[in-house]
Order: sequence, then C-alpha cells, then structure tokens
Amino acid sequence: MIKTSSKIILGTAQFGLDYGISNNDGQVALNEIKKVLDFAYSSNIRTLDTAISYGESEKNIGLASTSNFNIISKIPKLDNIKNIDEFIRKQINNSIQKLKVESLYGLLFHDISIFKSKYGQEAYKIICQLRDEGLIRKIGISIYDTESSYEVLDKYDFDIVQAPLNIFDRRILSQEFTEYANQKNIEIHARSIFLQGLLLMNSTKRPKFFEKWNHLFTEYDNYIKEKRISRLEACIGFVCARKEVSKIIIGVQNLNQLKEIINISKSNFRSNFPEQIQSFDQKLINPSNWR
Repeated sequence: MIKTSSKIILGTAQFGLDYGISNNDGQVALNEIKKVLDFAYSSNIRTLDTAISYGESEKNIGLASTSNFNIISKIPKLDNIKNIDEFIRKQINNSIQKLKVESLYGLLFHDISIFKSKYGQEAYKIICQLRDEGLIRKIGISIYDTESSYEVLDKYDFDIVQAPLNIFDRRILSQEFTEYANQKNIEIHARSIFLQGLLLMNSTKRPKFFEKWNHLFTEYDNYIKEKRISRLEACIGFVCARKEVSKIIIGVQNLNQLKEIINISKSNFRSNFPEQIQSFDQKLINPSNWR
C-alpha cells in the first residue's frame, strides 16, 4: 500500500515532445506544465525526470520554475565525440542553465554502450569528477534489459538504474537482478509503466501491428474486467506494489491525468497479477521495435 506520492517521479518527456503511442494531445503547453508542477509538489512529488533528448523539456521546466524539485537528466548517446570531457561538461552546463538550477540531483546515461567501449573509463571518470565538484549528486544508467547491463554494473559503481517495468515487461523483478541491485546499493527506478500508453488503450484503439499478440491482450483485458478495475488502476497498482522498486516514473499530458494518478496511488494494491500476462518478446516490450 502507498500512503503518499513520495515514490513517484514525474516524467517530463511530454513537456518537450509529442510522446507516446496513446498521446492525442501533443506536447504539453507551458501554462499546463506550471499547473502540473504546482500540483505535483503539493502532492509530495519532489523529483522530475527529464533528458537532453526530450526536445524543449528542460527549457520548459526551467521556465515553469524548478526551485522546489530534484531533477534527474540524461546524457544522449555519445557518437563520434572527439573530446568526451568537453562534450559532457558542455551538455551538463547547458542543462543546468536551461533548468535554472545550481546542480542536478541525478545524471544518467541514456545509452550504456559507452561503458562497453574504449571510452568507458574516461566517461565514468568525468561524471565522478562532476559529482565531486557538486554539479551532480547521483550517477546512473538507463537500461533496456538486465542481461546486457551486468557487464557494466560489475565494472562501475552507479547509484541509479532506470529500467522499463510494466505488466507485460517484468524482467527487472527477477530475483537475480533485484538481489544484485540491493547488494550494490543501486536504486531501481521504473519507467515505461504504461508501455508508452499501449496498456491504457482499449482493444478497438490498438494499432493492427499488435494483433499478433491478441492472446496476451485478451488475458489482460479479461483480468481487468474480472477485477473491475481500469487499465490505469491496473498499471499503477502493479508497479506500486513492487517493494523492489525505489521510484516510479510517471508521465502525464495534463493536470487532470496527474490528479487521477495520485488518487489511484493512495489506494490499496494487489500484487498477484497473473504470470501469463507478461512477455519476453522484444518486438512487443521494446517500443523501438514497433515498426
């Protein structure tokens, strides 16, 4: 059971991009962002999740006032960078200026492949220096699966791992990974809890691309009907019941959505979602494969 919204991190991809398969409203307007942030703070949400690659998100967050929030941002993929130190420092300074803050609560790398390359040690040394200088407090990585992340997590010490978690995709809940994270004092931050909105769509709205998984969606739809809950209640209830997860990243398109999510987050949750309502098919659980 969750009594407050303290476990929630407000995701801000929609503040700078037309984000999500179920997003019919487009990018959130600045005046709506201000309302969302004000209500989030009054509801005990203290952390925002953004990224350099989220379009105008950092700029709009700064314009809407961020003095009361801890902010986590993310470095984009490092391709063909001649001077990594200069690039990373420039990106962080730009983010801090746009966000109008003195430092970042967290800095994550969107793509962990840098730490599997010959530049990994240099990149890690730089972010540790930034932490020592007080420009960032915690460092981490964003991952898409657990198996490919062990190589990096074994070699480097991170404070945060951000990973997908939803009713269909439960890989980070494996006993092996959660025990590993606990031993290394790594916070697990769950993202994509709605699978970019796919899990919130009713059967008549889902694109034809997903018909090949109709058996899974049928199980999901039947469970919701049986329990007499909404899709939103199912998705939030599933992640909020996970004690293994430190924080949950939830994005919204407007104030009303945030109010609804917070109301649901204060309810009691059942954690026994059927095992058959999940998938390991990368074509389904990884949105980058939706073609």
